[in-house]
Amino acid sequence: MAMTSHLHPGKMDNLGFVGKLTIYFGAQTGMNLYMKAVLSHSIVDGKGSLLNNVELHHNLEGVPAAFALTALQQVTAFFLFMVYIGLSHMFSSNPYTPKKLKDSREWFAVILFSLSFTLNIALNNFSMSLISLSVNLIIRSCLPLSTFISQQVAARCTGEKIKDCKLLEIALMLMGVTCAAVAVIAKTKAAAEGPQVAGQNDDLVYGVTICILSLFSGSINLALAGVLGTSVSLNSLDTTVYMAVPATLFLIPVVFFYQHPIKNQEWQLVMGGRSQLTDWEVFSEVCRLSPGTMTLSVLSGVFALGYNVLQYNIVQTLSATHTAFAGNFNKAATIFLAILVGLEAMPQGYWGIVMLSAVLGNILSFTGYNLAKIKGGGEIGHAHGHGSQSVPLKTESVEDDDGEDESVSSNEEEESACGRC
Repeated sequence: MAMTSHLHPGKMDNLGFVGKLTIYFGAQTGMNLYMKAVLSHSIVDGKGSLLNNVELHHNLEGVPAAFALTALQQVTAFFLFMVYIGLSHMFSSNPYTPKKLKDSREWFAVILFSLSFTLNIALNNFSMSLISLSVNLIIRSCLPLSTFISQQVAARCTGEKIKDCKLLEIALMLMGVTCAAVAVIAKTKAAAEGPQVAGQNDDLVYGVTICILSLFSGSINLALAGVLGTSVSLNSLDTTVYMAVPATLFLIPVVFFYQHPIKNQEWQLVMGGRSQLTDWEVFSEVCRLSPGTMTLSVLSGVFALGYNVLQYNIVQTLSATHTAFAGNFNKAATIFLAILVGLEAMPQGYWGIVMLSAVLGNILSFTGYNLAKIKGGGEIGHAHGHGSQSVPLKTESVEDDDGEDESVSSNEEEESACGRC
């Protein structure tokens, strides 16, 4: 007799839940590690090579052209989307058609969100080329506080009602930010005790500043949705096609004209001893020296598009509690994985213990904040959203027990590894 086995529906749900969290973890962690590798560790040319009459004493590593890389990601995503639409019209009986924007207000909303999205992602990528991945992730974990501040400022500027925030929530946010500051200081102190490189401290301060600016750009993205009251309702694919062109246009002047610090000394030597270069200068040199590295850059656009769509489809089916916890856990796990694969150096001795303790405190504080936030407003069944998780063109709201609208957003809504990223 043939034997059949059946899984209890509850077990099936648990398996599906674990599977979604695992995929989410892999995608988010993979994008962070991949972007850091491309920006700082991909080998453009080997040690001993003669470039521009300069012999390399170390490998020429990284593509320190974050703005150009972000623009390339947008162009790649747009091209893939056009290919998808073309194929669907050629071979499908029900071809895919993007949602049409109805009026000038929707176009204005798309342009505004494109700008905030561009600042968020491009500045985040730029900071990753200047500071370590661990410092970047620790700062990015402070999104709840920057979002809270942005919402308060926006409410005061527009005369809208200021949303209340409980003392426990504020205390947990401040505790998380304090732990983040301690972790960054520990990392800085450990670096100061090691071999010194000219301009190292200046690059660190500049990189941290840029990362904080990217953090507030992500928060402004969320705040704009509430202040403008715009409901464009673009899904993740439509968001790609509508955001890609404005985002690229915003980045073009920066790519060609903005000279920024280059941390890598080998790059400085190859470029005639210059410590500041435009992205176009770096990008042109990478194209000439290493077409293979350029392939990695193009692939980052493919991965970013896939990550954004995957994140949208997975995150919107998880509860807000699980989404927030998963995001915080992913950041901590990414730091340890970066150390294991050699993308990150673990501080030695006392400062290493301080940093790890601070990272743990940071993650626990913001996890506690999200739990307190959701408990205070009632458990939300699922993370809502009709737009891309990385570009929330629409804020969803649910009514709490008092009948008042409460804006629903997790601290992961602005994260798009590099597409986010």
